[in-house]
Amino acid sequence: MGPVKTKILINDFSNDMLAMLLCLFLRRRPTLFSAFMYILCFERNNHIRSIYSENWIFRYKNADFYMHFRLTRDTFHKLVGVVQCPEFSKAYQGGGVPLNCEKVLLMTLWLLGKGDSLVSIGDRFDVATSTVHYYVNIMIGRLVELVPKYIQWPNAQEIVTIERQFYEICGYPGVIGAIDGCCVNFKAPLNQQDSYIDKNDKHSIKIQAVSTATRIFTNINVGFPGSVHDSRILHNSQLYRDTGLNLLKYFPSEQYHLLGDKAYPILEWLITPFKDYGNLTRRQKIHNYKHSKTRIRVEHTFGIWKSRWRILRYINVNCPKKAAKIIAACCVLHNFCYQNYDEWNDEISDVLEDGNDNVEALHINNENIGIRKRENIANSFI
Repeated sequence: MGPVKTKILINDFSNDMLAMLLCLFLRRRPTLFSAFMYILCFERNNHIRSIYSENWIFRYKNADFYMHFRLTRDTFHKLVGVVQCPEFSKAYQGGGVPLNCEKVLLMTLWLLGKGDSLVSIGDRFDVATSTVHYYVNIMIGRLVELVPKYIQWPNAQEIVTIERQFYEICGYPGVIGAIDGCCVNFKAPLNQQDSYIDKNDKHSIKIQAVSTATRIFTNINVGFPGSVHDSRILHNSQLYRDTGLNLLKYFPSEQYHLLGDKAYPILEWLITPFKDYGNLTRRQKIHNYKHSKTRIRVEHTFGIWKSRWRILRYINVNCPKKAAKIIAACCVLHNFCYQNYDEWNDEISDVLEDGNDNVEALHINNENIGIRKRENIANSFI
């Protein structure tokens, strides 16, 4: 009767419980303990599949690789060289085998490009879920470190080129960037639900970005809750503070400026449309049409950005800082691809943002200069 009861009890134990009991039993027997731990590590490293090969990645046709990982093979190999860091080249010291940079980058691209779960990624790449979480976080952190390198304000020579590219759209002069805000939905923390509710009654984090006519980000500000107005984000951004200290650093001539929608205040370096109260003149309507047609490039940029990196449709994390890092990492990837002529041709997402007319002027002098500047531009269209 005794052995039968023992057998039943053992069958009721989980594998984890048995492992814990055996560890306690073998701790005083070093040789047996070492052998047992080796077996456990072997089982852990092979707990998903007994037969596995990563050749499925390399067997993809170029079009399939592009669809799944959201960039071309050539761009991928260039990116590997850029994100390489000591964490991915550690010598094996026992335990789990360290992953190489290529595999970690592929897992990260799969997550950002598809918005897949960590469990699903671990199953596909034959890696434990905890390992996916650990290494993907390292890679996202590495991409965020590259923000200053790949998201830069244009220099004097580049400004001339950007101004010409914007002018070729419909003849609006002096534009070196279009600025706008975009909401990225995420799983807001339970104790801050109301703060992150945007105008669409969804929880989101906002990104403010400046884009060129060729859909490259030149400035980003990430992390404000979705409930915060665009003008307030601008007022608290590094761009706003820096232009107040040294305007010529960003705009080397008074002829240059950004274009923003009606949610923004008009400034010396930020031109907005005439507000329509039903009494706009023909001259003002022409100005607003050309302004809108030129400024909309930033919304196209957001659309392509969200379409390419589908995790931006909903970031399933409840930590705002981590969500902001994911958003910034996707901005770096977007710029890296476009700077390497790897453009995205998928359908543009519907991310157009409506503005708000209730904007408080931030600087009266800048506003007056901006109003005169806008009048001069409008007069030039007649």
